[in-house]
Amino acid sequence: MITSTNVLARVATVLGKDDDAKVYSTKAETYKQVLLDNFWDSDREMFDSIYMDKSGVKQFDGHTGYLNFWPLFLDVIDTSDSRFETTMNKLIDPKTGLWSDYGVRSLSINDPFYMLGDDYWTSPIWMNINFLITSSLFKYGKDTSIEESLRAKIETSYGELRLNLINMIVSSYTATGFIWEVYNDMSGAGMDNHPFTGWSALVTNLMAEVY
Repeated sequence: MITSTNVLARVATVLGKDDDAKVYSTKAETYKQVLLDNFWDSDREMFDSIYMDKSGVKQFDGHTGYLNFWPLFLDVIDTSDSRFETTMNKLIDPKTGLWSDYGVRSLSINDPFYMLGDDYWTSPIWMNINFLITSSLFKYGKDTSIEESLRAKIETSYGELRLNLINMIVSSYTATGFIWEVYNDMSGAGMDNHPFTGWSALVTNLMAEVY
């Protein structure tokens, strides 16, 4: 919702509808504050989805995967906010269990639900989400408002992730002749639907560094 209303505000500005732009900008700021006030788990120090238990008490979901990092991917945390550095460090720290030799897996290898069910969102590497991650690392790595040592870590992580994703898709294509929907987090092998040149075709953007 934050991203959608920000986009609508920009569209309204381009169209010269200043009143509408102000309305959408205000909505975006309101949604952002709701996110910061309600979806930050201070115990785990990460954003998380919430639910109400039988007693009507707010509980955090407690899993670790893509969901916890959407505010970072979609640029809704101010870099001056301490939660920005905490979230960024958790994303790129191998101990969190998301970072692999091929890309960022959809669910942490440390999560109790890792690889459970149909294993569709519980381990594989999704190129559409990894593209968002890579593009955000690219942007933050050039943001001089970010402390220098953290920015250096972001730049290093960007380079590593970009190369890992490119190598993963090229290697899988060379081996099978197909581009796949998702990729195995342990081997980099293509999984599920093929040929699939939808979001996996974003590898060309990664090669050209077009974000």
